[in-house]
Amino acid sequence: MTGKTPRFNIPYPDGTTKAYKLGDELAAMAGGMEAALLAAGIPAVTNQDRAVANSDAARNAHFGNPSTEPDRLALQMRGAECVRPDRGWTERYFATFNAQTNPGGATTPGWYPVEGRKPLCRLTTSIAQGWATQLTPFTWGGNPADPIIDTDGMWNALQPTRINITRTGVWRVTHRLISTGTASVNVMVRVNGVNPSASIAGSSGFGTAGAGTSPNGSAPMSLKAGDYIELVQISPAAAAGTWNTAGCYFSAEFIHPA
Repeated sequence: MTGKTPRFNIPYPDGTTKAYKLGDELAAMAGGMEAALLAAGIPAVTNQDRAVANSDAARNAHFGNPSTEPDRLALQMRGAECVRPDRGWTERYFATFNAQTNPGGATTPGWYPVEGRKPLCRLTTSIAQGWATQLTPFTWGGNPADPIIDTDGMWNALQPTRINITRTGVWRVTHRLISTGTASVNVMVRVNGVNPSASIAGSSGFGTAGAGTSPNGSAPMSLKAGDYIELVQISPAAAAGTWNTAGCYFSAEFIHPA
C-alpha cells in the first residue's frame, strides 16, 4: 500500500508495500517530489562546469567565447570555473551585471580570479629617493633583498612609476614609505596621471608622515582594466628629506570584480 504526505500529497512506500511494487512506488514518490519543487519555484540543481586549462585559448576552446548577453549569462549560470596552473589561480566567468536580472554579474563580463594566487603587483626600490617635488610620482625598480612581485604583468622598467591595472574590479592598494626628513609629507595615489582630488583622497586613505615615520596606507579602490596608478607627494611643494629603500613598497592586489 502507498502512503501520502499530509500537505503536498506526495506518495511514498509504507510498511505494507510489497517488494515487487517498490520500484513503481519509488518512481511515484520521485515524481511527486519533483512536482512539489516545481510548484514552489525552486530551481533545479545542476553539475558545475569545471575544467583545467594552461592558457586562455585552451580555456576558450572548452567553454567557448560568448559574444551575446544571453550566451554570457548561460555560461555564468553553468558555474563555469577554470583551474589555471599557468597563472596559479582559479577563475570564474561573470556575465554583465544587472540589478534585476543578474545581480551576481560584473561591470565588465569575462573571466576573473576567485581563488589561489590572485593578480598582485608589489613594487620595491633599491635607490634612496629624495622627497619629491610636489606631484612627482615615486620611481620603483626592485630591491635584491626584496624583489618586485608581479603575477600579472603589471609593471615594466620603461614606466617605472606605474602599476598598470589588468582587469576591472576592486583592488586593494597599499603603500609603506619610511622617511628621514624633518617635515611632514602627504602622499596620495594618482590614477591615470590625474592629480589627486578630494574624492580620490577620500577613497584611498593615504595620509601624512613626519620625520622618521612611516606613512602606511591601504584601502580598496575601484579601477578599470587599462588604468594605471602612481604614488605621488601632494604636499609640501618641496621638502628636505629622503625615503629609505628598506621596507618601502607600493602594491595593488585584485580583490573581486566590480
